[in-house]
Amino acid sequence: MQREADDKVIGAKAIAFEMGCSVRTVYRRAEEPDAPIYKPCGRYHAFRSELRDWVKRKPDVRFCQVLADSGRFQE
Repeated sequence: MQREADDKVIGAKAIAFEMGCSVRTVYRRAEEPDAPIYKPCGRYHAFRSELRDWVKRKPDVRFCQVLADSGRFQE
């Protein structure tokens, strides 16, 4: 799967903004085995397209509703 360069979100704070949650929530969610939040070499990063797909599969996650309502991930 090829990703666009602008699809990458770098840093826990930026991921939190995209997800509509706190940085602490990003840290917790990153520990989930299926979370598309990565931490190679000590810095968190994610891809918007993977976050969007993950949110669609996990409607029970509280901050996912914020995503659905915000329209941040509209294609």
